[in-house]
Amino acid sequence: MNGESSTERITRHVLVLEDHEDTRILLGILLRNLGFTVDATARVAEGLAAFQRRRPDLILCDLSMPDGDGFDFIARIRALPDETAGTVPAIALSAFSGPKVVDRALRAGFNRHLAKPVSLDTLISAVTPLLRQGCE
Repeated sequence: MNGESSTERITRHVLVLEDHEDTRILLGILLRNLGFTVDATARVAEGLAAFQRRRPDLILCDLSMPDGDGFDFIARIRALPDETAGTVPAIALSAFSGPKVVDRALRAGFNRHLAKPVSLDTLISAVTPLLRQGCE
């Protein structure tokens, strides 16, 4: 994992927003097995509440959910009055991976976009540098 030890990851907290239950559960299992703590929600409103209860070190967010979308979610996070809200790394997850969707996700405030389904190696490769960046 690019030299990052498991003790560096163990205290990291990830907020997952994913409306598909199987995907949400799988992401939670994968992340916990990597040593992260995880809050996993199915709705934008739940994700906002979870963010305010416990500031995550990373956000993984589906772009399409029943009560809104990931674009609105990240815009609301980036607009929070606490200036650190704008620095929490965020990865957009979507079955749509065309250049327009990726560009829109990045312009909305996500740091990365990953096309679903996401392999474990791809997830690790995306998460590791963002968590390091968040420490600097």
